[in-house]
Amino acid sequence: MKQVFIWGMGLLGTSIAYDLKNSGYRVSGCVRSQNNLEFLQSVGLADIVIAEPSPQLLQLLEEADLILLAVPVSATREVFSVLKTSNLKVDVIITDMGSTKAEVMRLAADEFAELRFAGSHPMAGSELSGPQHARAGLFEGVTVYVTPGHYADVNRAVLSFWHELGCRVIELDALKHDRQLAYLSHGLHLLSCAAVHMIKDIPEVIDCDYSPAAGSFRDISRVSASNPSLWKSIIDSNKTQIAAYLERLEQLIAQWKRQLREDTLDIEKIFLEAGELRRRILKK
Repeated sequence: MKQVFIWGMGLLGTSIAYDLKNSGYRVSGCVRSQNNLEFLQSVGLADIVIAEPSPQLLQLLEEADLILLAVPVSATREVFSVLKTSNLKVDVIITDMGSTKAEVMRLAADEFAELRFAGSHPMAGSELSGPQHARAGLFEGVTVYVTPGHYADVNRAVLSFWHELGCRVIELDALKHDRQLAYLSHGLHLLSCAAVHMIKDIPEVIDCDYSPAAGSFRDISRVSASNPSLWKSIIDSNKTQIAAYLERLEQLIAQWKRQLREDTLDIEKIFLEAGELRRRILKK
């Protein structure tokens, strides 16, 4: 498995391209922007094309041993449709890096069952976007969730691929994955946005000629600066689980608000339990 095609050379796709080239893989891929195409060619990733049906794109797909989809979840059906009608190698391996898995796995099982696909979700990234912000080593030591498909050899190959890149690899059912990510990432991005939107209640701090915020605002607001189009796609594809997370959050906030007014909120306990949970989750 030495020829890898990466569909979507943004931050993640380009970062993994650097790692793959350093590991001896031959890398090709596609982008939607002419500017990004020129940048990727300038840094030595020359076998990159614009992502539209063309003989050049189809040729690169047909040469690939592994096809890695680094596109928004909302684009998966379109990409699957191109792959379905392409003359791919009979033993090609296909995986993705989408942030939600239930809808992708349903498409792979029900509408594109002939595609040799298993799902992946590397827990890597940044609020920045685009290939200009990519770097080698981004995936070193990160957790990658793999959602198995119905081809056993594909599942094994995808697990092996991520292991080879130095990742911690966890097999996880698609529905369980999406519920966990609603709590660990997707819902938190909305919570970060909510914290920033609340500042509109005190507009005098927004346009002052100094920075009025402490580190806590910087930390909690960081991911609110993420790519809006990307996060619309992620949240749209996991609406049920995120809505359940927000409902549970609403219940907790209502409880704390009531206890605060009654002077029964155990603030020290809240911080102690949160700190312990954080250490256990982050392994610190």
